[in-house]
Amino acid sequence: MKTKLTISIDTELVQFARLYAKRQGKTISSLINDFLRKQQAQAEAKAATLTLDELAGCLAEYDLPHTKAEIQAAYAKKYLKDDRS
Repeated sequence: MKTKLTISIDTELVQFARLYAKRQGKTISSLINDFLRKQQAQAEAKAATLTLDELAGCLAEYDLPHTKAEIQAAYAKKYLKDDRS
């Protein structure tokens, strides 16, 4: 759905926008739309990154295995039973 929007910008920017849009084969509206879509995508990506950054280190207080060998040993201890008992 599209909605009309009235904006006020400097006169020299209007002239630049008209020339730039013409060279790109687009309308000023489509240029603004494209620009805002890119800004939206970047903002969403940044928000996702912030969420991951917030999670980073949240398990640091727990004594968890770090190496492949430590993880394998922990799984073996938990899931493999010694039938010799």
